[in-house]
Amino acid sequence: MSEVLLLAMAISAAIGLLHAVYVYRLEIQDAESGRRIFSVARAGYYAFWTFVLWLLLGSYALSFWLLSVLVYALYRAAKFIAHPGTSPRESTIDFPGNESTPEDTAKGM
Repeated sequence: MSEVLLLAMAISAAIGLLHAVYVYRLEIQDAESGRRIFSVARAGYYAFWTFVLWLLLGSYALSFWLLSVLVYALYRAAKFIAHPGTSPRESTIDFPGNESTPEDTAKGM
């Protein structure tokens, strides 16, 4: 689990750094165009917090995303192994109120 968090943190750090550079350049561009008062400190402040928030929140979001993709792939593989004659895209789960009747299967529903 710690390896997944480290991987997610490295990915979010890279994305956060790119986003922070973008925010910094955007703030400097706004200041040069006269829309805002030029402030390197403000641009640095915005870039710093962009990076920090990506680092803190992005790592958890990416780690949960990576884990969900892994669990989903394992679920699909287990489903295919359990029912080898069916396609992995076919659903074999009948939800309550959604049971199929022999007439529905004959019609192709």
